[in-house]
Amino acid sequence: GRTGLYKILTQTTNGFIVESMSDHTRSPVTAADRVNALDTITVYTHDGDMPLTDIFIKIRETVGDMDLNPKMDPKEMRSYFKTFLPDYDQERVYASDIKKIFTWYNLLKALIPSPALSFGEQGDPSLPNPTSPNAEEIVEGRSE
Repeated sequence: GRTGLYKILTQTTNGFIVESMSDHTRSPVTAADRVNALDTITVYTHDGDMPLTDIFIKIRETVGDMDLNPKMDPKEMRSYFKTFLPDYDQERVYASDIKKIFTWYNLLKALIPSPALSFGEQGDPSLPNPTSPNAEEIVEGRSE
């Protein structure tokens, strides 16, 4: 399997052609590959689940253009993550999940213009809008 973030470039008869957001290599994705649209990923909180895109907005509001350090000590990382999401479920959200969120935030912040991580008209991020005719959807590749 493959891991990381990918942009969907085009649809094929059996799936999609995607481009890695880290090294810009292109490859096919079929129904057998495990991928998730970024806007469907949520983080456990004590009051339900929070969409990852909303967490990116909270991070952006807090740190601005600053990069997050995904290599900090796991205990420090958990404490720092609480500044963005104070009620996250510490038993179900692992340090590896937070590390991935920090890494993805840094990657998306660098590759998507600032307005894409700001509030849209109704408080939703405009992180590629799947309803836009020319949108490039972002997906997570998972190995398992």
